[in-house]
Amino acid sequence: MHERLKKLRKALELTQQEFADKIGIKRNSFANYETGRNTPLDAIVVSICREFNVNEEWLRNGTGNMFLPKNRENEISEIVRNLLSDEDNTFKSRFIAMLANLSVSDWERLEKETRKLLNDNNQISHENIDMAATKEHTISIEEAEKEYIKSRSRTAPKTDLSALNITRSTTNAKVAN
Repeated sequence: MHERLKKLRKALELTQQEFADKIGIKRNSFANYETGRNTPLDAIVVSICREFNVNEEWLRNGTGNMFLPKNRENEISEIVRNLLSDEDNTFKSRFIAMLANLSVSDWERLEKETRKLLNDNNQISHENIDMAATKEHTISIEEAEKEYIKSRSRTAPKTDLSALNITRSTTNAKVAN
């Protein structure tokens, strides 16, 4: 088992300290398991399998695959755990905390708005492709930007801060100097 423990740790790209911390034991204890000086208790084996989604049969006897197949819930849990292990006040952690507090009706509304947004973006993409396909000549950057702004005007609020206006005002300021 000690060779499989080392192989597992290397596959997970963890140090002995990191591995030991994740299962709640001292690094020295894990080092003894990995070198074969000691054999882990059943509770430690179960803890390793649960923490790292390891096939217990593989860990104990070397049969089967190293890892158990993941279902969608396990994958999501792992993603969330990894995201939350980052800094405390990042957008990711605040976003996940917000998602965790959504009610059933909030989830339904979020799904509806997401579908609408995806459909709107998909429609705009197809319109842009159709416009590009009907053009017979190469257009300038300014023309391309105008076409893009026109296609986005249905979903984005109108503003005077487009890149084209900023470029023009910068150019006019340079000419004036």
